[in-house]
Amino acid sequence: MTIRIVLLIPLGFFQGLEDNAPRIVEKTGKYSLQLPSQIQATLKGYDSTFICWQFDEYDEFTQQSYQVNHHQLPYAIVGDFNGDGKQDVILDGHNHVNRVILAVLSSNEAFGIIELGQFAYISPTNEQSWLQFIPKGTMVQAFESESIELKADAFEWVSAKGSSVWHFDNGRFSEVVTGD
Repeated sequence: MTIRIVLLIPLGFFQGLEDNAPRIVEKTGKYSLQLPSQIQATLKGYDSTFICWQFDEYDEFTQQSYQVNHHQLPYAIVGDFNGDGKQDVILDGHNHVNRVILAVLSSNEAFGIIELGQFAYISPTNEQSWLQFIPKGTMVQAFESESIELKADAFEWVSAKGSSVWHFDNGRFSEVVTGD
């Protein structure tokens, strides 16, 4: 798998217009993802056809049982994944061809995108899958391997086919299979 970072837009570029942090906010009992314009521009420059899944696109079981909060929606996780003290966001969505999982990470001066994977286009309506937030310091038990302690926030991708934890360590994301 090739991992690449593209299109860095300086943090100060949109300064004064809005907060530069991605957020999951609750309004009248419903949660939604808010991305600052800097992240939106970075995403558009990376792949103008990328669209995040939305809550109503998930199967009925996921919609009824998923624990939404200020860190997680089935298609978006907000946390400090690279350990720099700034909020980042993991996005599950699609382009015109594939399902895509992207990490949008802050750096000193900009946001960058790391593509974590492209998969066959299968809607979460047709195949149960979701993202799950895992906080820094959590011990993760790898499938048939030793456990690891997370040095930064991480996320788990759970699907009908298995699950894996993705964590950022030594400048890159690593995947730890946690179930099959």
